[in-house]
Amino acid sequence: MNFKNKLPLDIIRKIYQYDSTYYEFFTNNILCYLKKNWMISWTCKFTGKSGIDLTGTNDCKLFNIYNEKNYMYTYNDCSKICKKLKEINPNFFYKPIKA
Repeated sequence: MNFKNKLPLDIIRKIYQYDSTYYEFFTNNILCYLKKNWMISWTCKFTGKSGIDLTGTNDCKLFNIYNEKNYMYTYNDCSKICKKLKEINPNFFYKPIKA
């Protein structure tokens, strides 16, 4: 995936005027958060057991807009789901992890 497809060319030129290392920074530090390669990790507060939620939302069925038979999300969507799951079930820690 090329970052030039994500931003308008005039913005890319403007950035390169000030920072020629932008391509490397964007590829290493930003692009991974835009891709759908984040999953939900859970850990039980009492037992310490942990795992990856491959059902998409721990079978909560509250996230129909996110759950399309897929358990991979962008970082932003995964963070929102984890926050909502923490509210629903405070006995577990939920956090996004990179796949």
